[in-house]
Amino acid sequence: PVEAPQRRIVVVGDSHAQQLSGALVPIADRHGWQLTVIARGACPFSTVSEVVADEPDCLAWGDAAAAEIADLHPDAVVTLASRDVRAGLTEQTPAGFVARWQQLAQLGIPVLAIRDNPRFDRSMPDCVQSSGVQQAADDPAAPICGVERAAVYAPEPPWTHLADVPSNVRFLDIADRVCGPDLCPAVIGNVLVYLDDSHLTASYSASMSPLVESDVLAAIGL
Repeated sequence: PVEAPQRRIVVVGDSHAQQLSGALVPIADRHGWQLTVIARGACPFSTVSEVVADEPDCLAWGDAAAAEIADLHPDAVVTLASRDVRAGLTEQTPAGFVARWQQLAQLGIPVLAIRDNPRFDRSMPDCVQSSGVQQAADDPAAPICGVERAAVYAPEPPWTHLADVPSNVRFLDIADRVCGPDLCPAVIGNVLVYLDDSHLTASYSASMSPLVESDVLAAIGL
């Protein structure tokens, strides 16, 4: 634990929110922050159960997480801005996400909402191992292990089309961190981006830290 932390930050949500702590830990260490992670698999921070409809444990967890955040009253909350980034442009910012942001707005807690990374229909490490292909984000000629960016990410994130996003929310779009202009590959800079079909490796998440630091600092007013 950080003694007398300069800021107290809470990361909340499912495993896709939890994995982002890999990028936040180096930033927290540099600035003397306390970083708390409140996470439950397959349960994004929402007022509804997004993955399994009306799943009671997920609904109860969401309410308990919101109550814990209210008690902690951190300097900022980090969570997902979207979910279900798949081929076919299925990405969405659910109304339940916005409802949680509105609750935090009423408490005066800033939110950094981060765009979700792509999900694939197969394991990316297995694909890389079997193909022997080392891809670069700027190499559109090597789409064996990955997906075309235009298939998973629309030019405008889904939250830009919502009218009820509260003013306490700042967004961080990581599409340019996990994709090149044309391809979302399995390997960037000789680092595996994914540990399975959708989760970032700890190494790659940590490698994003310097790329997102300015956005993180701005979100919490630094």
